[in-house]
Amino acid sequence: MEIGIIHLTDLHITKDTNLSDKINSLCQAIKNDLSAINKRYLVISGDITNIGRKEEYENAEKIILKIKTELQISKIIVVPGNHDCNFDNDTQLRRNTISTPDYDVLGEDGSIISTSLGVQKDFWEFYIKLNNLPDDKIAYQIIDKFNDKEICFHCFNTAWMSKKKENPGNLFFPVNLIKKHKNKYDLNISVLHHPLNWFSPNTQKNNKNEFQDFLDNISSLKLIGHEHESKLIKRKNLDLNTETLEFSGQIFNNNSAEDSGFQIIKICINTRKGFIKKYEWVNKIYSSNLEKKINLQKLRNRKLNLKDSFIEYLNDIKIPLSIGEKDIKLSDIYVFPDIEKKELDYDSLDSYIDSEEIISNNVNNKIILEGESQIGKTSLIQMLFQQFYQAGYYPIILDSEKINKTDFNKLVKMNFGEIYLDYENNCERFLQLDKKEKVLLIDDIHRIKLNSKQLEIFIEKAIDLYSTIIVTIDSASGLSADFQTVFGDFDQYSIKQLGYKKTNDLIVKYFSLKEDAFSISEQQKLERIKYTFNQVRSLLGDKILPSYPIFILSLLKTLDDSAYSLKETSYGYCYESLLYFALKSKAKLKEENLSKYLAFLEKLAYQQFLNEEIEFSEIYFKEFHKEYRDKYIIDEYSILKENLINSYIIKGYDNSYHFGYKYIFYYLVAKHISGIIKEDEGKEIVKNLFSNLHIEENANILVFITHHTKDVEFIQESVLQAMEPFESIKPITLHKDCDYYNLLKDLGKKVSEEIINVDIDPLKKRDEILCAYDKEIKARDELSKNKDISNVNFDEHMIPFIKAFKSIDIVSQIIKNRIGYLTKSEITEYLSELYLTGFRLIGAVGKSFLTEKDELTKELISIILEEIKKNAKGREYLLKNPVAIEDIEKKVNQFFQVINLQICLSVFSKLVDSLGIKDIETKELYNTVANNINTPASKLVTFSIISYHYGVSTGEIKKLAKELESNPVAYRILKARVISYVYNNHLDYRKKQTISSILNLKMQPTAKITSDKQ
Repeated sequence: MEIGIIHLTDLHITKDTNLSDKINSLCQAIKNDLSAINKRYLVISGDITNIGRKEEYENAEKIILKIKTELQISKIIVVPGNHDCNFDNDTQLRRNTISTPDYDVLGEDGSIISTSLGVQKDFWEFYIKLNNLPDDKIAYQIIDKFNDKEICFHCFNTAWMSKKKENPGNLFFPVNLIKKHKNKYDLNISVLHHPLNWFSPNTQKNNKNEFQDFLDNISSLKLIGHEHESKLIKRKNLDLNTETLEFSGQIFNNNSAEDSGFQIIKICINTRKGFIKKYEWVNKIYSSNLEKKINLQKLRNRKLNLKDSFIEYLNDIKIPLSIGEKDIKLSDIYVFPDIEKKELDYDSLDSYIDSEEIISNNVNNKIILEGESQIGKTSLIQMLFQQFYQAGYYPIILDSEKINKTDFNKLVKMNFGEIYLDYENNCERFLQLDKKEKVLLIDDIHRIKLNSKQLEIFIEKAIDLYSTIIVTIDSASGLSADFQTVFGDFDQYSIKQLGYKKTNDLIVKYFSLKEDAFSISEQQKLERIKYTFNQVRSLLGDKILPSYPIFILSLLKTLDDSAYSLKETSYGYCYESLLYFALKSKAKLKEENLSKYLAFLEKLAYQQFLNEEIEFSEIYFKEFHKEYRDKYIIDEYSILKENLINSYIIKGYDNSYHFGYKYIFYYLVAKHISGIIKEDEGKEIVKNLFSNLHIEENANILVFITHHTKDVEFIQESVLQAMEPFESIKPITLHKDCDYYNLLKDLGKKVSEEIINVDIDPLKKRDEILCAYDKEIKARDELSKNKDISNVNFDEHMIPFIKAFKSIDIVSQIIKNRIGYLTKSEITEYLSELYLTGFRLIGAVGKSFLTEKDELTKELISIILEEIKKNAKGREYLLKNPVAIEDIEKKVNQFFQVINLQICLSVFSKLVDSLGIKDIETKELYNTVANNINTPASKLVTFSIISYHYGVSTGEIKKLAKELESNPVAYRILKARVISYVYNNHLDYRKKQTISSILNLKMQPTAKITSDKQ
């Protein structure tokens, strides 16, 4: 009782297409794989032709009938794709009709659909030669019987409203008008051309979700085309309790390239099991590159189904978040955080696990997850519940605060009724399930109302009845000795903040939910994501504000809702909004009390800053409150303390208190200083901050001051003073007579043939870069573990370098925050000063290196020679032909050159990151700065800023390349910047070709580059 399905897609046949070689190889491969199967189906999921013309269909008919004859095909299943539409037959009426599709526009008489199908006239004339013409050309069925079983191919014409140029998120499929498609056959397979992300989520009834749910409900397998990429996806729908397989096929014929593939699927009708085998065209023959077992599920009749009210709870975000008119569900926006295993002998760089993989990662089935307040422990529990339930388990969540007795089953029964339907019939069924099917989730175990002995009994009972137990605990509570005893067998993990990659993932998800997400180009989408990512990272600072999902979402919402642009006061506005959010949402303060609390917190933070204390005692807190309340209006102490603790702005432990997050402290201190900035006290404080700019706290407070005040004159003067140590250093130019150029010149001569990977995906490249940043952060955190780096005593020679580096940040923040108050000439002056500060910084490093070069070279050569002798011990014959000192010296010099190039590029990157402002009025000022300084270095920095924030034309690249081509070092840096630009933007093939030609770069696809390297 087995059937075989041959799935082809995107044939793109023209009147001249000859596929003889491919068809012969395909038929031979299938005869081998399906030799024992008599029931064979050929499924073509769209784009049979290239432009939908009659002569193309005539050629396609010959090719398809040859396959049918050779393979003894029982049925041919074909759906049209966008390339099967003959747009020569398109009309203005049709274009107007499909511009804003919705049920209100379509009506019920079918006239609009009938009009829209006019471009498919040639397709249907071709179709009738293969099958009977369907009554409904939008959705039709091909049903076949195999012994006593019925197989139904549900066919959907997703190209009915296709246009010459169509973007993801713009299509519409009239699900409401489809009547006869039901999940009533023994095997239900849906065939369609466009993947679901091509359908609009912005119609009155989200058409993407509507069509997705419909397909999930009627079929256990979907065969899809269009995107030319083979993908195997298993989809689980929590609401419908369904599991479907989605198989997208590789392009079969490209006409201009050798890319080609197809897949065959074998299914046993009785067991619904089988395999999929993928083939790819390699060396003039189809070779299998994957074979995978599959299991087609029917609609899952779960033993226990969830209540609608509980599904709503699982998708509650806990903050008021809407995008446009949409209320957002947790599952729409959630990004699973990494978790880190807590073992003393564990290498933390390899101990990170994506929490989404808890089920499949073969971790211990008893887990305790530790995390800071607001890091998202409850949301993680909600999402893990959904994951386990979708995977076929039956989870239950217990609220720790309600656990006040050790009658375990009674507690479970109480919670069961809130989670699952039909308590009377199903509760006992749940209790009697095999423990392997059940999962216990307990949130905030530190709030449990049991003593240590009772807790031990409780957990022992849980372990006896549940195969998997996951609990969360607040980091502040920690695992006490009693807890350690009870949870000794549990694997302990800490929940990590979202890194660069996962922050970006969250932003991508956020923007995918916006109304215009599918109406803008991929490049516009990428630019928006990068711009917002930079805003969020700037607002988060370097660990000033923890990158918790709740904060990131609040920032995104604040940036969306703000009436300000980020050119002036809106950074300050964002932080203030976050404080309002903490006080309103967490402490439940009324609007009229917010300003009173903010004023109190500002004074408290400033006093702590003056005291140079991080923590303060209960006695101090009470005394400060009393003195403050004598002068100002504020709640009594017990109420105020409770509200601040509940908001997490103040954290307390064992009668000791401190500000919950550094960002709150820095922000409030800076807010107070900005209020006294013209007074002697304020000026003295700012002067001291600049004098000790190398200390993290001081630099961050100064950056925050720029968010609060418009008066920046004295700050500018102070920053210029911080730059003074390098005033005597000559800024590098990268001209050939530049000392620093001479440190790098040999690198410029030794440039191997450079290659542009033409098919690289900018989104994947961005993910790679962000993952690399995350890895660096992890490594840095590992180095600083168990060390207090906030009070490091820096070498006095290092302090000027650190000050200069920090100064670049502070002045750039002044420019960004005050851009509306500065003249163009002032902005140009400050930018020029920052460029030169960076160049002097590089020059100072180069000068130090040249001073020490001979000594460093001698020392390194000595170490290398000693290492050679050490490695040759016992094998002295290796020393008969010793390495020449000259060769070692040459290698050492090359090493120093690479180090100096990296220093140069690091400072360049700092300038690009700090100085870049995406404002079209500012763009030309960067060119002015480059031309005023008029050095290769200045032009490379300007090019880097403009290419990242605005994009560059081939003309701009050509002009700079011509100017720098006689300068090997600068030309090499330019090539690196241009390749980075190509990889990080969606550019069409022609522009890539032009760029490659300008810089003499070789264009190759990924596979070819990999092959060459091998």
